[in-house]
Amino acid sequence: MAVLTLSAFAQGKRPLTNDDVIKLVKSGFTDDVIVAMIEANDSAFDVSISGMTSLKDAGISSSVMAAMLKAEGRKRETAGPSSAPAQSPGQPPPVMNPSMSGGGGGDYMQQMMSMAMSMGRGGPGMGSGMSGMLDSSQLPPLFLLSGDTRQAVKPSIAQVASTQTKGDGMPGAGSAAAGMLMSLGRQALSFGVVGGSMFAGPGAGIAMGMMGGMGAMGHHGPPKVTYVWALPGAQSSSLVASSTPRFEMSYGSLLGIDPDAYEPQLIQLVGSKDNWRLVGATKTPQGQIGTEAYEKVTEVRIGVKSERLARGQVQIEPKEPPPPGEYAVVLRAIHPGKRAEGSLGGGAETSIFFSVWDFTVSNDARVSRH
Repeated sequence: MAVLTLSAFAQGKRPLTNDDVIKLVKSGFTDDVIVAMIEANDSAFDVSISGMTSLKDAGISSSVMAAMLKAEGRKRETAGPSSAPAQSPGQPPPVMNPSMSGGGGGDYMQQMMSMAMSMGRGGPGMGSGMSGMLDSSQLPPLFLLSGDTRQAVKPSIAQVASTQTKGDGMPGAGSAAAGMLMSLGRQALSFGVVGGSMFAGPGAGIAMGMMGGMGAMGHHGPPKVTYVWALPGAQSSSLVASSTPRFEMSYGSLLGIDPDAYEPQLIQLVGSKDNWRLVGATKTPQGQIGTEAYEKVTEVRIGVKSERLARGQVQIEPKEPPPPGEYAVVLRAIHPGKRAEGSLGGGAETSIFFSVWDFTVSNDARVSRH
């Protein structure tokens, strides 16, 4: 059967298709042989979201799918920008992240990341391609407390840009963090979303890893890059008229997250020259995010008083009244270097990492004492 299958390809001189790959797998060919055939023959693969999902459902391995994507990528780079991946009926085109197109891999790398991210949306927020991926409706609720009043603060998903900053000696959450973010804010950064308004930049690296490590460049792996993530606009739509705002977050029921390994933090957002609010920065291998990235987070943290009400239910308020400006509550690992010991990782953790509950402390807060 295997010999007959190979003979058919040799005689037909036709491009390989998705069905051919599935037949090869079912005929018992190993992944390395199939990848070699993909590299040695013309192809006409369907690498749309539906096409890749069908391959995954048929049991095609990540390494073979990665080879198919690369084959189509080479064709599109040769043909020019007018050649775009096929779209399934009713599927919106992938949203590319222009900030990463010059960082190794070109526009097609963005298409691969976008499709990989989109493959993770197999259910209501729980992806088949990225286990535990959360959408914004599944993020933990945050409430602003004022007497008996509980006002919901809606979450935002930060967008990400890669930078030319080497990131040596990331200042962490100390006093130097503001200076580094201000410096990043003076650069011409191009923020973007990968995967149709869901997650960006480093988050896409996990999806790429799920599909066989497509982010790796060369024999020594991808270079390290400093990523910065931010929210669009100079001001949040949520206003707080209190000098000592108190918040309550409930995250005890998040799938894929050990609530004992996390705690809410209050951070100040740093404005950029072109009206972005910078949340933080991290240094990590290009197109990937992992333990190293979680350990090297640079953000301007505000000292807080914290009260644990229950497992994964915490109230925080600033130790000192913050001046008017842009702030946010974020959920961070208590011990970043050990966070993998108390977490399943994957999509849910990435969701939390780039989730921001942003608000503006208004000038009225100077006289308000709620």
